Amino acid sequence: VASGTQGGVARLATLKRQLARQNPKRTFLVLAGDAFSPSALGATEIDHERIDGAQMVAALNAAGVDYATFGNHEFDVSEKHFHQRLEESRAVWFSGNVRDKDGKLFSKVSDSVVFIVRGAKGGRVRIGLIGATLPVNQKPWVKYLDSVATISEQAKELRPGKILIDWSQNVRAKTTVCVYSLRARPEPTVSTPLTWVEVEACAGGAELRFTAPEALERVDRLGDLFAW
Repeated sequence: VASGTQGGVARLATLKRQLARQNPKRTFLVLAGDAFSPSALGATEIDHERIDGAQMVAALNAAGVDYATFGNHEFDVSEKHFHQRLEESRAVWFSGNVRDKDGKLFSKVSDSVVFIVRGAKGGRVRIGLIGATLPVNQKPWVKYLDSVATISEQAKELRPGKILIDWSQNVRAKTTVCVYSLRARPEPTVSTPLTWVEVEACAGGAELRFTAPEALERVDRLGDLFAW
């Protein structure tokens, strides 16, 4: 919050409520991992038992986290408490490459998430969420599938019949940003799909810059260009 100068789940909850008032039914809070741990409070004991992330799940539930995937610190807690935290969480959990020791998905966890967001004028955007966790926290009750192969396969499955060619991934130190992501700038702009006419105009020097309201208006007017 505040360009990284302020923290706190209460501030996060307030920010989500503010954004949801501006854009109801199209505002989602997604957690990219490390919900249960690390936290100094996680070592606190109540009735001689560590709380192991219970305080974080309660706070994130109150903040209204909609979707979550695993970070490697989820497995800092015991296997018993890991399952308890999943049961207590109200978020929808997904993971492409984390499985239990038998190679099965954990309870309440799916391998991916797909949902439809509707614009104010009836436009529809199909959103898919996939997640992968690096195998740096090995536990006997956790099995990791190959993260790169998993993400590659899931990307194909979520967009059947489509081909994505992203030449910019060859750029050194490139950070991947998915379609419709907000750029972390004082005035956030949106990573927006373009028409071929716009691509040609951009090659000729035209500047293309879209704010969040402008990106939503484009989806209502043109549909989801990324789904074409």
